[in-house]
Amino acid sequence: MARTVLTWFFLMMAPTLIGLPVCAQTNLEERTLKAMAEHMAARYDIPFPLFSAIITRESGWRHDVRGSQGEVGLAQVHPKTFQRLQRQGLVKGDPTHPATNLEAGAIYLRQVMSSFTELELANAQAHLHLAPLEVFAASYNWGPDNLKRAILGFRMVPPSVRAYARRIKALLDESKGSSDVSSSLPGHHHRDREVMR
Repeated sequence: MARTVLTWFFLMMAPTLIGLPVCAQTNLEERTLKAMAEHMAARYDIPFPLFSAIITRESGWRHDVRGSQGEVGLAQVHPKTFQRLQRQGLVKGDPTHPATNLEAGAIYLRQVMSSFTELELANAQAHLHLAPLEVFAASYNWGPDNLKRAILGFRMVPPSVRAYARRIKALLDESKGSSDVSSSLPGHHHRDREVMR
């Protein structure tokens, strides 16, 4: 983690130190953040196209964004989610720091994906008319417990959550990333015991 933070610092400061124009700095910063997100996706065994689409929808790759309910950073991690991950010993540090925030978002998405069985995904598709990727996106946004109660008929999926899921699917379609995600669906991936503890 320390090496990741140090690498991020030098990559982010380099454009300023060598005097690149602001527009070039912005483009380089986004490329650096995307490279870091791709690293976190590989580290926690989540599909990068899905993680990238979520970050695009959540923050537009701006690390200084704050949500209406206290969510922070690139992955818009909720304070309670970050605190839970801290208690589990999975993250530490400042959740507003890009590297820490991306790691927390990647771990949370891994937990969300691993929490669904194939049967639950099939029921979501049958009863909620949500494809697996939309289930994961909706769960990242709304929480997996809420989504599972909706699958069982105890709750309605809010229109805003459905709109969120559709937007993620559209971003995946635009990036041609849908085909890269199938290998990470439940039944086709291992459950990471360290992340799920």
